[in-house]
Amino acid sequence: MTVNPAEFDDYFGCPAREAIERSLLPRYLTRQRWFGGKARRVDTVRIEDWTAFGHGDRRAALVLATVRYADGGDERYFIPIGVASTTGTDRLFEPTSASVIGRLETAGGDRVLFDALADPAVCDDLLESIAAGREHQATRGVICASRTTAFQQVRGPTSEPLSIARGAAEQSNSSILFRPRLIMKVFRRIEAGVNPDLEIGRFLTERAGFGRVPRTAGAIEYLRPGAEPATLAIVQELVPDAANGWEHALEQVRQYFDRVIAAGSGPPVWTYEYALEAGRLVGDYPATAALLGRRTAEMHLALASDTLTSEFRPEPLVAAELAASVAATGRQLAETLSTLDAASDRLPDATRRDAALLLDRRDAITGRLDEVAGEPIAAGKIRVHGDYHLGQVLWAAGDFVILDFEGEPARPIAERRAKQSPLKDVAGMLRSFGYAAYAALFAHSAGRPAEPTRLEPYVRLWQRLTSASFLSAYHSAAGGSAWLPSDGRQFASLLDYFLLDKACYELRYELNNRPDWVRIPLRGILSLFD
Repeated sequence: MTVNPAEFDDYFGCPAREAIERSLLPRYLTRQRWFGGKARRVDTVRIEDWTAFGHGDRRAALVLATVRYADGGDERYFIPIGVASTTGTDRLFEPTSASVIGRLETAGGDRVLFDALADPAVCDDLLESIAAGREHQATRGVICASRTTAFQQVRGPTSEPLSIARGAAEQSNSSILFRPRLIMKVFRRIEAGVNPDLEIGRFLTERAGFGRVPRTAGAIEYLRPGAEPATLAIVQELVPDAANGWEHALEQVRQYFDRVIAAGSGPPVWTYEYALEAGRLVGDYPATAALLGRRTAEMHLALASDTLTSEFRPEPLVAAELAASVAATGRQLAETLSTLDAASDRLPDATRRDAALLLDRRDAITGRLDEVAGEPIAAGKIRVHGDYHLGQVLWAAGDFVILDFEGEPARPIAERRAKQSPLKDVAGMLRSFGYAAYAALFAHSAGRPAEPTRLEPYVRLWQRLTSASFLSAYHSAAGGSAWLPSDGRQFASLLDYFLLDKACYELRYELNNRPDWVRIPLRGILSLFD
């Protein structure tokens, strides 16, 4: 028996609704990691739309709420809300303190409102809605669940029970595991327009046949007359026995350090013979990086394979667009260097020396940007990953699986769906190799002040060999594509621009969040001018 919407009048009708909007939801939202407005003052929270959800005695509602801020902006959030009685034997689910939204007095007695995604039965109902393609009529729109052609194959036999658990990582989204088959990603901050993770995942699953991604099995969307669909959740294949690409790389660097130390290597003297020996110490990871470079190229080839549909058809990289992008990078870089200059006295000695070197090269960096903006580059733009780094790949069964095509969650969906040069993805992964090498160095050197000086040359060697292997394999697989510059100098120039743009973003982030890591993007920028 489906829950009757009338049963929720006590919760979403006055005066209970006023209490939920005025006090319960504001307090709850500001405690959540996925809430994007922690640095802003919340003015009001309003329930924009909702529908009763669930079966039998299970009381839950799918709620969309608009958060308005004191600065005038607003955001929309998807908040599944469960209801439990505070006493009696009819309680079906015991919410934990972390999932409780708040207590509410109603005509039927005291109730606890909680995050319904904490209730496995509600999660199971969401999956069953996708399997059945159900529509749930809300007060102003429709919440529509749908499945892809791969759903049944990914879901497996219906006789096989699925173990439901909440994902450990809560960033901008929430995840629910249906072990051993599926993972549901629930988007919390909602925007009009199909989420690129759904759009690209569905395309790669159903049309491009690219096998190095988790297959997309279904989705839940919010539809309202006169508005673009908004993606509430997607269901994808769960990759078994997989290691996060970032952790896998860190472990490889740790083993490299062990080999360097065991060999008794001092600061390297870069003769040809020494370089050969040091290269042997690096181990197998450059070959692994080459495999990732090939998979990255195959991903881009798949994304560019549709020459008919406007959402995916490759387009020329227009010079005016590139010039505008370069100009924006220049403005951000100028602001970031000013911040670096002001903060340099508070940085560690080695970082302060690198900061001084970078500040001395201001004019050279500006000149490099001017060259890119003024040079006609024959290239194209396609749909790309958009937030590509080692944390977005899995290492499983000796190969890579690429995930999370959502793009940078802080950017508007229209920007994340825009076509770009695939070299933006390439630059993102190359910068991630540098981060992995230095992050491993920092962890290894904790409490060992002499180690960074001794090992940093080996860090740079690992980064360069790994990056060269990745880039060579990428170019071998994708070179000759119309959307990549065929001229080697133009290819290098465009790639250097995206590396500089990415490192500039990293520098700005580290100055504001992790001053001890400022040296990583500093070295990244300086290496472009070595």
